[in-house]
Amino acid sequence: MLGENCPAGLLYYRVLEQGAAAISYCVNAFLIYLIVFHTPNDLKVYSRLLLCSCVVDCLFTTALFFTEPHAIVSEGVYFVALNGPIHTPNPSLCFFLLCIFLFTFYFTVVFVTVPFVYRYFLICRNTLINDARFYLLMAWSILSGTFVPIACYFCYYDHMWSILLSKDTISFLPCDYPAQIPFFAMELTWATATPLLIGAFTITYNYTVIIWCSVKIWSKVNSMRHMSQAVVTMNRQLNYMLLVQSVSPIALMAVPVLAMFGAVFIGVKQGAGMVLVTVALSWIPVLNPLSTIYFVKCYRIKICSILWNRKEGKQNTDVYTENCEFDISNDVFL
Repeated sequence: MLGENCPAGLLYYRVLEQGAAAISYCVNAFLIYLIVFHTPNDLKVYSRLLLCSCVVDCLFTTALFFTEPHAIVSEGVYFVALNGPIHTPNPSLCFFLLCIFLFTFYFTVVFVTVPFVYRYFLICRNTLINDARFYLLMAWSILSGTFVPIACYFCYYDHMWSILLSKDTISFLPCDYPAQIPFFAMELTWATATPLLIGAFTITYNYTVIIWCSVKIWSKVNSMRHMSQAVVTMNRQLNYMLLVQSVSPIALMAVPVLAMFGAVFIGVKQGAGMVLVTVALSWIPVLNPLSTIYFVKCYRIKICSILWNRKEGKQNTDVYTENCEFDISNDVFL
């Protein structure tokens, strides 16, 4: 929790993190309201997927709020401070909290694949994913999120030491932290890089699936020559939304974390500025719902009607599908 002994720089980081958490809860709650009460009939097929996306964002926000893992690399040693509201000298509990964060981190990254696979079956296979297939996709996302935490337990738990900061140990770190903040320290080598390699493989595999599904969907949509202008516009909006939601985890989550781990092996000394990695992560659950609200026209119109007291015009959802291979009227948004 924010305390009077917290250095000014870390205080600013924590304000940004906790501010992002508050905004994330508010925006996701409002998006859930829009999905439940203001989703047109043509978009009902995507309601469950949108709701799951909001739940995943809230789950990741909660994990970040309770752990706030600040990572620092110095002289080949990797420090992780659990700067959240739970301060305990129990190293097992601290390590469990760290694994919870890693699970939600990779679960959030892998979940990006779900809407692409969902749309692939809907557009390319003309198949609406039933409950069993949808639960299978969710199970795969959850299972993928457990790979790295399990690897961390077997590779790090017996080799990682826990430090409960005191006035005598604060000087051991490359930056100032308040007392009573639990730290994990780990001297990483190539032999202990297994969790990093598993995480890189998980991200690479899932984004390969994203690229493959995107190519298939793009080819299928372009082969349909009798689409109305409404459908063309809708698919353009969808492409923008998916682009933001697929690039943001890589830009703000995967690349900074992998770079931070990689810095250990080349002897780069990093200071408290690496806490910005966690700050960047905390804004992912804000960016995802905002991109949905902005690019999905029906939600954007509803927002404008609330903010500026405008009347909502009737949206034209009629789609010309004659001579098409299948009806794409429901293929509008994520």
